[in-house]
Amino acid sequence: MLNFTKEAPLSAKCAFVHSSLPAFVDENQPPSKRKPFSTFASQTHNYTIDLLLPAEVYHLIEQKLHNNEYSQPYFRVYMSLGDIIEKDFFNKYVKTGKAMMLSEGRPKVDNTFSLQDGVLRLELDRPTYERVGLVGRPTSSGGRKHQKARFLIEIDLRLSSMVHGKKGFNRVQWAFKNVLNNTLSWLFYDLYTPTKSSEADAASPLAKHHPFHETVKPQVNHIERARIPAFFPATGLQDYEYAAELLEWLGLALLDSPRIRADDSIDSYLSRYVVPVSQDAEGKEVEVSTRNLVNIKWRGFMPSSFVEKLFMNARRQAGQDWFALSVCGFQGGGYSVLNAGRDVLTWEWPMDHL
Repeated sequence: MLNFTKEAPLSAKCAFVHSSLPAFVDENQPPSKRKPFSTFASQTHNYTIDLLLPAEVYHLIEQKLHNNEYSQPYFRVYMSLGDIIEKDFFNKYVKTGKAMMLSEGRPKVDNTFSLQDGVLRLELDRPTYERVGLVGRPTSSGGRKHQKARFLIEIDLRLSSMVHGKKGFNRVQWAFKNVLNNTLSWLFYDLYTPTKSSEADAASPLAKHHPFHETVKPQVNHIERARIPAFFPATGLQDYEYAAELLEWLGLALLDSPRIRADDSIDSYLSRYVVPVSQDAEGKEVEVSTRNLVNIKWRGFMPSSFVEKLFMNARRQAGQDWFALSVCGFQGGGYSVLNAGRDVLTWEWPMDHL
């Protein structure tokens, strides 16, 4: 028998889900298994966040933006994997699950490492994996040909067996000392005290590595007289073709494209784009409206909890109005969420197909 490996089937390039949330959602305990909250949790390391909302809703949160309530501090630091399991740093940040970290490197090309909730993920090429001496599993190539085999090792460092002196932990120490011993550039985020920019003071285990402090601040862009498709009634939102057109419109709005402006006069020979039109339950077309919009952008290193906080605050202020979130991660994947009253549209695209 020939030893053919079973390839994972190709997943959809963009997965779409239409869901409905209750009128009240507990901000402290949201339904984590329902969309869009499960989508937020699935992407832990976020690079860009765009929040698109009507100008009337923006004025309700404008003061909080000026008060830096939506600013996010993080650090850039040079460390090796051995430094992460060094006693003081290990006990304060790793064992407690306080640290979220991401190393430099290109996904699917370089050896990359990440830390989330005390779980260290090592994505390695075959030569490195064969030398490291730790048990992992091969990662799927997504059905692509001529792609070199890669392996994923996940180490839960919060287990009781992961302490200095234990046999399993000694194997990890050996691998980090003899194989994975390069100093890398890391992004570091403190999940428990994100608002304290003085976390890396002289008494902190992070301070000995001389971190560079960074702050993610929102950038505001006003979009005047934008043509907006109908989000109400909700019957039109269940049409998959209309949902694809909404995603296209959302992308143009985030780019501040002139094609969605009410005063756009481009020749139809150059562009035939029109804002999508929905239909009500009786089959009648719902007119496109014209409103002022605001796009708020964050760019940096942000956890999924920050995205969830933005969504809940925007939903509380918007009420029965609408808003949209678009998020891209460091690994290449991303998603967009449009909230219209109680209806939520979620589009997800994995990194394998970007």
